[in-house]
Amino acid sequence: MTTSRAAASSILLALLLVGGLTACDPVAPTSNDGDTDSSETETDDTGGGGFAGVTVSGTGDYTLPDDMPIGGYEFADEDSQPDGCTWTIYVGDSVLAENNGGLVFVTDVTTRFVTDGCPDWVQFE
Repeated sequence: MTTSRAAASSILLALLLVGGLTACDPVAPTSNDGDTDSSETETDDTGGGGFAGVTVSGTGDYTLPDDMPIGGYEFADEDSQPDGCTWTIYVGDSVLAENNGGLVFVTDVTTRFVTDGCPDWVQFE
């Protein structure tokens, strides 16, 4: 990848991140046609009606926003991407980002998030 292409990709990812975070609307995920991947709603335990995020399995192919809500996700129990963990964010048929650590941001333009062999992903505020 050329330097200008890499810079353009970084700028696009940053813009998508900003747009996605301002458009975050954490909702419970819907059923996904009997697929074995599951999402669980996690609620904050402050009792104040705060942020309610979700946890998604570290192995799955998620269509957005049907299978998981738009937002930022991090590994539930890991600080860095462990060996054997792979993930990819798609926009249409194009790869937007892949295998770049333990934070991902899925936005309103993201169409799929594919993860394999990773720890569970937890949505954060």
